[in-house]
Amino acid sequence: MSTAEWSISALSREQVAHWKGVFDIIDQDHDGKITEEDIKNTYSSLGLKDEGEAQKMMAEAGSHGLVFNGFLRLMGSKYGDFSDRSELEQVFATFKDDSKTVNAAELNEHLTSVSRTNQDIQLSKEDINKVLKAFSKKSDLTGKTAFAADKFIDTVSH
Repeated sequence: MSTAEWSISALSREQVAHWKGVFDIIDQDHDGKITEEDIKNTYSSLGLKDEGEAQKMMAEAGSHGLVFNGFLRLMGSKYGDFSDRSELEQVFATFKDDSKTVNAAELNEHLTSVSRTNQDIQLSKEDINKVLKAFSKKSDLTGKTAFAADKFIDTVSH
């Protein structure tokens, strides 16, 4: 969905409040805009390595940073089509194994397959890998990588 196809007015008060909270967390210097430095600091505080993501995000936002309305438009264009929380929970429940975790490799396989066979779903391997990397963790005990479905749902649910 492009930014032009999506409107801020489609959001409920709760959704705007959710995204305002996210915006405020990322806007670490509290100057009312998200800059490349804010994104890098957020990545660092989450223990993530910025592999050029901050620069890519700012390329979409513009060199002067991203104010809240622009942030809402960007998030809406990227996440506006996501299902509600209960639907996402049901979908991920089908992938949970006996230990109640979602195997990231299995999820990757299914998402890749669906994106190849269903023309309505436009997921690149790069997009799939980005999401899996951001929301997955390898178990020291089993060696398997688990996808943190609950964290993903919390992030994209409005």
